[in-house]
Amino acid sequence: MNRQTKKYQVLFISNDASLTGAPIMLLHLLKFIRENKLWEINILLHRGGPMEAHFKEMGKTLILKPASYTGEKNLLKKGLMKLGMILKKWRLIIYASHYDFVFNNTIANGNMAQIFANKNIPVITFVHELEKVIAVFKKNGESQKTFLYSSFFLSPSNIVKQNLLQNHQIPQVKILPLNYYFPGYDQEMALAEKTKFAKQFLFENNIPEDKFLFFAMGTADLRKGFDYFVEICNEVTRKESDIHFVWIGDFTDPLFENEMKNKIREKKLEQYLTRMGNIPFNRYNLLPANLFLLTSREDPYPLVVLDAAFLQIPTIAFEDAGGATEFMEHGAGWLIKDFSLNDFAKKIIHLKNHINEIEIAGKNALEKAKSLHCNPLHTLTQLKAIESKIQIHE
Repeated sequence: MNRQTKKYQVLFISNDASLTGAPIMLLHLLKFIRENKLWEINILLHRGGPMEAHFKEMGKTLILKPASYTGEKNLLKKGLMKLGMILKKWRLIIYASHYDFVFNNTIANGNMAQIFANKNIPVITFVHELEKVIAVFKKNGESQKTFLYSSFFLSPSNIVKQNLLQNHQIPQVKILPLNYYFPGYDQEMALAEKTKFAKQFLFENNIPEDKFLFFAMGTADLRKGFDYFVEICNEVTRKESDIHFVWIGDFTDPLFENEMKNKIREKKLEQYLTRMGNIPFNRYNLLPANLFLLTSREDPYPLVVLDAAFLQIPTIAFEDAGGATEFMEHGAGWLIKDFSLNDFAKKIIHLKNHINEIEIAGKNALEKAKSLHCNPLHTLTQLKAIESKIQIHE
């Protein structure tokens, strides 16, 4: 193929179309690739979800499993879904040679990586995960196959790169950087529009407008530290009553959900804590927050911290939880050592009473987000480096 006259045909594989970090970041990247006419976009969703329509806007999209697959109780319907999935996989295998390379957006797609690698199609895997999540997919063999059958790996943060080097013995030459990209996020909303949006958001979700607001966002589970969030809320509101905590995101584990709801009732936190569940994606959903809280136990490079930063909202996070440290150091937020909930609560109370510190950190966070994650030339350079690797591999 003459690369001067014909673009790469690339198959992008996403584990699903959920309202979570990796699929949303892939959508951002696809938008950049389409607008810059870099590669021909083809998309495979291993499972559907609420962001399906957004993927279909980016390119031809094939969905292996519908979002309803796991919850389907009718055995006949589920059997037909499974048959459809098998037929679609065979179609992929037959037409595999159509693609110049595969862009695999998670370590959880090892079986798909194997299919294309066996057809001599280079597979590049964008690794968004650290060791706890990788271990989950090790149980069904997906992560091992991803490491075995990928030609190259992309890393969004230094901590992800170090984990690949140290725990999975991936040669450094096989790891390339690719920063998360947020298209158009440097365009700011007018102050009057911000005020209107924030007021409407608080009203529609029954969140008090006259409180100091701390937001968190993500799946309400142990890895994201929802239990820490509840304990911190309890600690803070025993000392400061004009504060309100908001979590955007839903539970996935019924047992954990019951445990947390019981704890909230027992500690009488209903008036101080709002858990909204999943809501339609909007980059301005965090706008009403005075401060963002990241309570994760493990997070490779938390996108929600960047969402907040682009709104000039700084973050408090645990120092040893992952990639947030790389972004927040040098005045773009605050890091709490040793997963100390007491220190986390103290920092919240201190900042609530020293708003000027929040304003300074918010400005630093915004400037850093623009520099690292909203720079088209930087992203284009990184994508061209990927092209060069593919050409060498060929």
